[in-house]
Amino acid sequence: MRLNLKKGALWIHDARVFHRGTPNRADVPRDELCMAMCRPWLFNQWQHDNTEKHFPRDLWESLSEHARQVVRWQRVQD
Repeated sequence: MRLNLKKGALWIHDARVFHRGTPNRADVPRDELCMAMCRPWLFNQWQHDNTEKHFPRDLWESLSEHARQVVRWQRVQD
């Protein structure tokens, strides 16, 4: 099934479902935000320890305490 989203739309799907990305026919890369949500009992320490640190330190420092709690599992760059 083709999914045509308008700018600013939100797409939520279950990651267990096999999926392919929609083609980007533009001349510039398309931004995509991916947030993985899970239950506390589903946390995988090994996967967390072996993923790339991609959250910029200056962005982390600029967050409120509440925002830091929301994204607490992000790996922050040194």
